[in-house]
Amino acid sequence: MARSGRICRVRDIFGTRFGSAPGSRKVRQAADTADSLSPVGTPPNRSEIIAKAETIDGRLVVLTASAWDHIASDHPEMADHRDAILMTAGSPEIATDDPRPGRRRHFRSGIGPSRWLRVVVDFNRQPARIVTAHAHRKEPS
Repeated sequence: MARSGRICRVRDIFGTRFGSAPGSRKVRQAADTADSLSPVGTPPNRSEIIAKAETIDGRLVVLTASAWDHIASDHPEMADHRDAILMTAGSPEIATDDPRPGRRRHFRSGIGPSRWLRVVVDFNRQPARIVTAHAHRKEPS
């Protein structure tokens, strides 16, 4: 298993680019800002892009409000790890094919609530979208 050692470029919802590392303050601030954008009493747009990451080869990967709702509700252990999810989507240590065509499983170790963090990215759409993310104990295969 090769580690890239590179830091992905992440954009907040305003398009500001910055290098990020797991737990970085700027990533957490962008995530907090994204949560508070909808006016009071207005339901948020579920397809709204709330965060972006760029892969090492320059492809854009986005996190939508609906994907984040899924991750936070179905995998509550991930609720405090949005920056780690973006890092894994943008610069995985290991990437494998998902059983569904056009999707890839991105893995990164040492961040998140378990030994590995797995993020499923759908490259069938433009821009690519994060589908789900969860803790993963076993070595990726």
